[in-house]
Amino acid sequence: MKLSRIFLTITLTIFLLAAAVGEALAHAVPVTSVPTANTIVETAPEELRIQFNEPVVPELSRIDLLTQAGQRIEVGALAPGNAENSSLILPLPPLDNGTYLVSWQVLSAVDGHTTTGTYSFGIGVASLAGVVGNTQTAAQIDPLSATARWLSLTAIVLLLGLFSFRPVLWLPARPAGDLPENYASVDQKIYNAGLVIAWLAVSLMIVAGMLTLTDQVTTYQLFTGNNLIAWLSTRFGWMWLGRLIVTFILAAILGRIRAFPAGARDPLWWAGLALTLLLAVTASLISHSAALLRDSLNATLTDLVHLLAAGIWGGGLVQLALAAWYTRELAPATRTTINLKLIVQFSLLAGLSVGLLLASGSYLASIHVATWTALFGTTYGRIL
Repeated sequence: MKLSRIFLTITLTIFLLAAAVGEALAHAVPVTSVPTANTIVETAPEELRIQFNEPVVPELSRIDLLTQAGQRIEVGALAPGNAENSSLILPLPPLDNGTYLVSWQVLSAVDGHTTTGTYSFGIGVASLAGVVGNTQTAAQIDPLSATARWLSLTAIVLLLGLFSFRPVLWLPARPAGDLPENYASVDQKIYNAGLVIAWLAVSLMIVAGMLTLTDQVTTYQLFTGNNLIAWLSTRFGWMWLGRLIVTFILAAILGRIRAFPAGARDPLWWAGLALTLLLAVTASLISHSAALLRDSLNATLTDLVHLLAAGIWGGGLVQLALAAWYTRELAPATRTTINLKLIVQFSLLAGLSVGLLLASGSYLASIHVATWTALFGTTYGRIL
């Protein structure tokens, strides 16, 4: 009972952090703009330029210009301002003196998140009266997108625990010499239970992919014009497609595992672990760490280490529980020997994983919650 309470507490803490993380982490936000946000210029600009902190998708982004009265002004076609697509340019018609409101919405090419915001500028006026006086930026976290992310992370954790536990812990814990009479039966039950978890994880990955696609289709009308091609050309689109392909290959491997005798399954088992590592890589490549302006490579690698450590620890706990349950059918002496080996070896592996979790988590927190204001002024920071 005590162990289950600890596990429940850890799970709830993780989900609380997950719910709050979007408030503190990076999204596509403006770094500079021309004209500068919330300033007054003497002459009317010919174009409006916004530089973002990460690449965006011009075809699926927009910038609107409104008058002080809220009337939308007809402008030119939105275009990328550089090869990285981190800058957008909006051609402007001749503008009269007055105050104007810029309303923008962009899709990040890295993590697939939508960010919106507003700011104002004036032309030949004494003050910016009657419009928004401060820059406002907000990230739109759709429930479908958030659900898809956590379904996929849960699936990766389950798969990492499954494919690492058996070859690294269970098989080395097998009794030496002649095996007990019912050992093969217990081994097969644990194996079958593991496959059920694997199929559950694959199902979660497929559902997550469909939820992501549904969210993006609804938001950006992907089946209109060239929107789908534009979306698939982004890193987020590539990772979505790659993840779906890897998931179906993994499903095919799981379908073949039962067709081979026990001794011939090991190559397929290691192939499953390799594919799960690929799934983890796709998750890190579209994480907030991958979208950082500085040290994005180090942050992305740290994010990957964080995810792998969580998977080996959390997913391994699930497999350890299965092993403890089914080994009850063995003789007491055999059961004690196997469980003792499993607990000792898993404790070493879990200790290493928790150490990596703490180290990588501290590093990522220092990047994403880098100031005292962010630490005490955001939900994510306060939970930390």
